[in-house]
Amino acid sequence: MGAPFGPVTKGRRRDEALAFIVEQLVRTHSAPTLDDIATRLKVSKSRSQELVAELIAKRIVGRRPGSHTLYIIDMTRCRHLFVEAYRQAGGWSADAMGQLLPPTNVQLPVLPPFRHLPDVD
Repeated sequence: MGAPFGPVTKGRRRDEALAFIVEQLVRTHSAPTLDDIATRLKVSKSRSQELVAELIAKRIVGRRPGSHTLYIIDMTRCRHLFVEAYRQAGGWSADAMGQLLPPTNVQLPVLPPFRHLPDVD
């Protein structure tokens, strides 16, 4: 019998690696190292290299020539990850149709309805 939420698939691990890369870019303004990814996902460094290589092969992230620094290529595909990371960090974001969404960790007060009364001159 598999794990309670089903088997850990290669695609799911790749998505977890991508989510962590995006989260680190939002929080620290720099990409995580392969060691950071391995530690976060509880995998070996070689496995984290494989996951990053898959993201690079799919043209979701890129790596600067002569450097280990990762950057996002496919912003459209990663938009929801950036939005969620910004909201969790306390920022506001707009959804695709432009409605402003509050941070996920803040409860906004409920305001009572009011009537607009015309100005009296």
